[in-house]
Amino acid sequence: CEALARLQSGAPAHPAEAAVAAGERAVGRPQADRFDAVDPRPGAARSIAQVHKATLSARAAEACGVAPGTVVAVKVRHPRAPELMARDFELMRRAAALSAAVPGLRDLRLDESVRQFGTPLREQLDRSVEAASLARFAHNFRRWRRVRFPAPHYPMVSPEVLVESFEE
Repeated sequence: CEALARLQSGAPAHPAEAAVAAGERAVGRPQADRFDAVDPRPGAARSIAQVHKATLSARAAEACGVAPGTVVAVKVRHPRAPELMARDFELMRRAAALSAAVPGLRDLRLDESVRQFGTPLREQLDRSVEAASLARFAHNFRRWRRVRFPAPHYPMVSPEVLVESFEE
């Protein structure tokens, strides 16, 4: 379990320059217009994205409806994540198709399992889907005073980048 946990939470980080470029593409503005400071070291790197701690500029804070200088978490999708996931699913699809030719495996219907497994995983590539899920969780747990979820900061949400409240 520990080894698998390290695989998920200890994924290699992409360079800070790639995170900056993704953010600029997503919002159509230079990083300096959005943040007064961004920690170039990711606070966490997972298989699909990494997270940087940042401070919103006055202009970005106003657009998001929060105070200037608000500290946020910036989740940036790894640059090659979509193509790598597509490649991996194609390999799994081919392996599942081959398994249909093996008498003991035919009844497992692995092709159907790969198809069902793929849809939710592909959705994880889209940071805007994550933002919608966070909003839904916050709504569903609104009566639980001790449970909090990061809040997305719209309009700084795109398929590649999610800016959200920073939670310790």
